[in-house]
Amino acid sequence: MRDDAHRSVQSVERALAIVQHLADDGVESTGSQLARQLGVHKSTVSRLLATLEDAGMVERNDQTGGYGLGLGVVALSGTVLGRLEILRVADPVLRRLAETTQETVNLSVRYRDKVMNVQQIPGPNVLRSRDWVGKTVFLHRGAGSKALLAYLPDAELRAYINAPRVVNPDGQHGHLEYLWREVAEIRRAGFAINRGELHPQVYAIGAPIFDGQGRCCASVSVAGAPEAFAEARIPELAARVMDAARTISQQLGHAVGRFASMA
Repeated sequence: MRDDAHRSVQSVERALAIVQHLADDGVESTGSQLARQLGVHKSTVSRLLATLEDAGMVERNDQTGGYGLGLGVVALSGTVLGRLEILRVADPVLRRLAETTQETVNLSVRYRDKVMNVQQIPGPNVLRSRDWVGKTVFLHRGAGSKALLAYLPDAELRAYINAPRVVNPDGQHGHLEYLWREVAEIRRAGFAINRGELHPQVYAIGAPIFDGQGRCCASVSVAGAPEAFAEARIPELAARVMDAARTISQQLGHAVGRFASMA
C-alpha cells in the first residue's frame, strides 16, 4: 500500500508540475518537450496529459500537437478570484486610476515568494497592452512586486533578500546592498519604480496596499511605455498611485496615517 500511495502522490506532483510549467511558460508544449523539460518519461507525461485533458485542465492543439492550459483552469481561477474581497473593493478605484493616468493599471497579491497579477485594466488610450493577469514574478522584480516586498515584516524581508535565488545585476548572490537600499528608498518614498525590469518597453510605478491588520496584502501599479514615464511626470503618477493604494487600504479597514510611519 505504501508503494501505491507513493506512486499516487508522485503522479499528482507530476501532473501539477505540467500545469505549472504550462502556466509559467505561457506557450504550448508537446508531450516530448514536457517530458524533456520536467525530466519525466514520455509515456508518463502522455498518460498524465490524457487525464488532465479529460478534466479540462489542458487542451491539445490538433494542428501543432502542443498542449496549453484548458478552460478548466479558468473555471477554478474564477472561483478563487470570486472569493477575493480586494477585487470587489479595488475595482472602482483601479478604473478611476486608469482613467486619470491614461495608463494600464494592475492589482497584484502575494503568492508564496512571488506576486501574482489578479486584475489588469488597460488605459483608455492604450491600443495594445501586455496581458499580465495570472502571471507571477519574484518579489524583487517590478514596481508592484517591490512595493509589496518593501513592506514585508523585517524577518521575512531578510530571509527573502538573502535567499540564493535573489541575484543582483552583476550575477552575485548575497546581501545585495543595492536591493536593501532600494527597499529603504521605497519605504521612505511610499512607492516603487520599475524602469524596464520585466520588459524593456514597460515602465511602472507601484504602491503597497494594507489590510485591516496592518499587513501589506497587495499592491497597485500603473504601467506604460517609457516615454510616458518621464522623470518630470513621476511625482504626479506616484501621487495618484499612492492615493489609490491608500483608498483601497482604508476600505479594507486599514487605519489612516500608517503609510508614512512604515518608513
